[in-house]
Amino acid sequence: MKKLLIVSLLLPLTMQAQLITTIAGNSFPSYGGDGFAATAVGVELYAPMDVKVDHLGNIYIADWLNNRIRKINPAGIISTYGGNGIAGFLGDGGPATDAEINGVQGIALDAAGNVYLADQNNFRVRKINTSGIISTIAGSGSTIDGGDGLPATVAGIHNPIGVTVDTSGNIYITDEGLIRKVNTAGTISTFYSNPTDPNLKNLVCDVWGNIYVVDDEGVYDRIDKINASGIMSVFAGGVAGYVSGDGGPATAAAIDASFGLGIDKIGNIYITNAGYGTIRKINLLGIINTIVGNDSTGYSGDGGPATDAELNQPYGVAIDTSGNIYIADEANNVIRKVTDTVFPIMGIASICVSDTVTFSDVTIGGKWSSSNSAIATVNSSSGIVVGLSSGIVTIAYGGIVTKSVTVNPLPFAGVITGPASLCDTGTITLSDAATGGVWAASNSNALVSSAGMVVGFSAGIDTISYSVTNTCGTISTTTIVTVNPLPNAGTILGADSLCFSDTISLGETIPGGVWSAKNGYAFISSSGLVLGEAIGIDSVFYTVSNTCGMAKAAMLMDVIECNTGVNKIDNQTDPFITLYPNPSNGSFTVNLFSATKEEAIIIITNMLGEKIKEMKISTNKPTSMQLNVQSCIYFLSVITNNSSSSEKFVIE
Repeated sequence: MKKLLIVSLLLPLTMQAQLITTIAGNSFPSYGGDGFAATAVGVELYAPMDVKVDHLGNIYIADWLNNRIRKINPAGIISTYGGNGIAGFLGDGGPATDAEINGVQGIALDAAGNVYLADQNNFRVRKINTSGIISTIAGSGSTIDGGDGLPATVAGIHNPIGVTVDTSGNIYITDEGLIRKVNTAGTISTFYSNPTDPNLKNLVCDVWGNIYVVDDEGVYDRIDKINASGIMSVFAGGVAGYVSGDGGPATAAAIDASFGLGIDKIGNIYITNAGYGTIRKINLLGIINTIVGNDSTGYSGDGGPATDAELNQPYGVAIDTSGNIYIADEANNVIRKVTDTVFPIMGIASICVSDTVTFSDVTIGGKWSSSNSAIATVNSSSGIVVGLSSGIVTIAYGGIVTKSVTVNPLPFAGVITGPASLCDTGTITLSDAATGGVWAASNSNALVSSAGMVVGFSAGIDTISYSVTNTCGTISTTTIVTVNPLPNAGTILGADSLCFSDTISLGETIPGGVWSAKNGYAFISSSGLVLGEAIGIDSVFYTVSNTCGMAKAAMLMDVIECNTGVNKIDNQTDPFITLYPNPSNGSFTVNLFSATKEEAIIIITNMLGEKIKEMKISTNKPTSMQLNVQSCIYFLSVITNNSSSSEKFVIE
């Protein structure tokens, strides 16, 4: 035992936050729910006054105003362990569930698993053995104290409130100002007497045989310690006031409205301050602290830190072998549990915006919360976390354990900016405000570099994409780029020579170009009609332009002297006719060459033979003429005294 004490004294003195939950009852004062989970909605208790836990994890409850003892097994199922709900005294020797009990406020357990009841209004202490049979082990029903040295069952016990059992099996009972002891032989004696204070409440026993009892003296409440020799000392309280002294010696603290006591496996003492809704703890160094409750009576705080919770008249308290605390929260009609160890939160610590992750904890009953609901929210009961915006958020369980969660942003590809077209073999540069992306082209019309430089590869339309990838996936944005073709003038089709004053037509393999001639020997129209204007060699061009530039096709055109043609007649004919230019825009010159000077009549007709113009001119003298007619082929007839001739000409 000395070794245990030394180890205990070396334990850290810092307070650890603990989690509070309700494990039985729905706060409605009634009776119901047997056979169901103790946390089920229909489970009802009526003013539970005390609670105890055995080494197997079974929880026993003094369901005071229901006149029953309730039990919660390790699976969490509640049942009635003793009492039939009728206030009375009946049933010894039979099943405890058929028995009548009356106003049990205190219960105790021994090492074998027997349950002891301070059956206050029957003035007895009763026992339910491990087979479920109830019997009386102290008290005759007389309210007159007496019987020391006799069998405990014939003794008078006036007001049994608290009961405890030491490691040897001796039973201790508070009886107003007395502590009565029933030894293992069943003989009763007075272990301790305080004739000045008839208000001893609940009591516990440590492994060294010391008894701790609540001595209710109003504003001077205290916890008395009676050693195995029956010597009393003040263990806590006895100071004028109500509740004070946390963090200091328990003997200098004020204690008020206390009722129940509990003790853990290493000897720390727990006190219920019923009137203030708190549980206080005195460690092995004698330092007192409030570990449950916020000094305000009520019913709140489940799923959060025990020191933030509200209790209402907590009377009984017990501690299991794991250090968990059980509280009979009498006026709330529930049993509360304070979990000593809250385990780390389980779940991944990194999610994406809009993603979810479910957190869990081995410790049950806690409520989940988020430090920043703009970054991530968490369902208070299910632990489902939803990422809302990028950042780091702290998720807390029970307000005790926390986990830092990184919410990663979704990838952002931005908007592609830059020219929407380029020429074949040309380049443009595209850009995007988002960094770290990858450029790509959807087909072979264009190539794009890692820096966003686009090279036209062939004429057509290409889709350029910019893709950004992070831990949350890939997202792409696109733009359409048109690759325009380089201009192509094609090939000029047609003859490369013509007679002076004659016409020929040229063609092209590429539409949309412009015809031109360079040297003045030939004239070419917009439709490709060439007129030989003078004897010589000319250059004829076909020019094609687009947004990417200009291209030319060229041909050398030889204008030669011929015996026939539009502008010449047979040399044997007199007069010899010339007309130029031909084609013309309606303005042209006529010359009649003759061996003799004479006058001639010129008649111009259209293709239907209709006369357009008639006039006289002299031979060997050029005559300018102007016709305002539509584009067509016309005929020029010359009549002299000796001859006549006719030739065609073109007006465009």
